Amino acid sequence: MKFIACLLMLSSVAFGQATQRTKVKFNCTCDDAVAARYATAFRDLLAASPRFVETSLASEPTREGSKAKTYHWVISVLSIDTDNPERGIEIALSVIVTLDDSVFSHTIQTCGSAAASNCAARTLSEFDKTIHSFQ
Repeated sequence: MKFIACLLMLSSVAFGQATQRTKVKFNCTCDDAVAARYATAFRDLLAASPRFVETSLASEPTREGSKAKTYHWVISVLSIDTDNPERGIEIALSVIVTLDDSVFSHTIQTCGSAAASNCAARTLSEFDKTIHSFQ
């Protein structure tokens, strides 16, 4: 009986049916210190995510027997220091989410120097909401 209970507790991953992680290309024009911390934190979150994986490609070429390219989600971020760049106190981020050159969302957020990791987590959370409302 305990053996059957253990079998029931095993996830689909144990049976080789792992869900495929969504490929995400992350572009960040992050030239100041706060934005660089934000970009690093975002990439770390992608690397640790069970649902997403970073890719360097916006699309994969057509494969033999396939009629269309496989497109990946693209998150493009542009940061602008809202204060004196040497002080590195706060930035404004423009975050655009696209798929096959179609814009799905565009948000603006501000991020303080001490909150770069929180800003990255908020961006990933918003992205997750965006793609799940699409599917």
